[in-house]
Amino acid sequence: MLHAHTRESEPPQSSLYGITLIPDEEIRSTLGMDEADSSEDKDILLLTDKRIIQVSGSDAKRRASFAAIDDILAVELTRQTEGYGAFVWAALAFFVSVMLLRVIESQTISLVAAVLVALMGVYLIIDRLTSRGARVVVFKTGASEIRGTIKNDAEQSEAEALIADLFALKDERATPRRARAFAPR
Repeated sequence: MLHAHTRESEPPQSSLYGITLIPDEEIRSTLGMDEADSSEDKDILLLTDKRIIQVSGSDAKRRASFAAIDDILAVELTRQTEGYGAFVWAALAFFVSVMLLRVIESQTISLVAAVLVALMGVYLIIDRLTSRGARVVVFKTGASEIRGTIKNDAEQSEAEALIADLFALKDERATPRRARAFAPR
């Protein structure tokens, strides 16, 4: 059995949503922290002074992604386009409605059932065409990316603040620190 040993001089490490922070690491901004219940599915972004952390899923299926602040090349606020799944389900609904017309012996019942199923297919197509897609924030780090979902307008503001904090931290790191002036003796 392996045991982790810590020296007495080391301060205890803090943990948030099962993620252990690096010693002296401070959380600067968060996105999606409204969800208090840790058993629910969540999508949380944490910006610390050293890295960006994404935690998603419920406790049983939690996933975490990490990227150093210096590795982040770009950030994108966009809408995630939805796939073609709704069109496939709509086509299946139309197929089933035709099959209902052929399988059910009562003409009235088969017509009513077929119309209801076909209307569900029409609804799926209209819903897909009118949906604007989910808002997301994407942190690009070369070949990989960290993606977080924005659920509402309040989270949109949080995302914009998180991005501003990120670039302020990047700017702090890029600006060389001036050496203190001292008087020669």
